[in-house]
Amino acid sequence: MDRWTGRRHRRAARRLQAVLIDVNELTDHAENAVKFVGDIYAARLFTQVSARLQLDEWKRNVQEKLKTLDDIYRFAVEQTGMAQANILELAIVAIMIIELWLLMAGIMK
Repeated sequence: MDRWTGRRHRRAARRLQAVLIDVNELTDHAENAVKFVGDIYAARLFTQVSARLQLDEWKRNVQEKLKTLDDIYRFAVEQTGMAQANILELAIVAIMIIELWLLMAGIMK
């Protein structure tokens, strides 16, 4: 039944969205923790530490993973929408069949 209603994808999409928000928040906190504002010495030190720890590469990797998670999230949301559309289509077909049967039986004129 989950396949038709898309409930499985809906739950996964909600969990994935929470992960995306958490990762973005953690990334912002990490960047803010290592930023220095003010004197030139601190700025040079930050540049050297950043190069040594490869913070740009780390940030790029996090961004790539976030993009992948976003793609998965969009897929899950799309699957949920398609499942709901399938249910609506089946309901419409069932209503049309019932109306046709009532018309043939002479109950509906």
